[in-house]
Amino acid sequence: METPAKVPWKQTWGKFIWGIVLGTLAMWIFLGTWADWSMRATVNKEVAAAVEKAVEKTAGEVGGPACVARFDRLHPAAAIEKWTALKKAGDFDTSVMESSGLIGEPDQKIDAAETTAIATVCRSVILAKTVVGGKPAPEVQ
Repeated sequence: METPAKVPWKQTWGKFIWGIVLGTLAMWIFLGTWADWSMRATVNKEVAAAVEKAVEKTAGEVGGPACVARFDRLHPAAAIEKWTALKKAGDFDTSVMESSGLIGEPDQKIDAAETTAIATVCRSVILAKTVVGGKPAPEVQ
């Protein structure tokens, strides 16, 4: 009976190691492209952006009605003046809202993202009013 020829261990282990290397590389390519797998840092950035967007949306939804209520409590002349200033300001100019004191209470601390969200919602609701200070909204050009 003949004994099988012995294969040197370097040839066997070499194929094994190359199989692991190539298999690992193929797995990384599959996970990164087709399986939509991403690194922890990328996921953390995406989560932070989503949380910031949710905070801004919530701030606008919560702070907007309070802002409109403050506007409705203004003296009619002041309401017409603020409404006219808002109408003249650009769509993305929130400085009029911020300086008017309608965004929050005087001692209330609000960060910039929330201020912008509240100002945007409040501005759109206030400018949609057709009656300001008990009178029809003035024409602004």
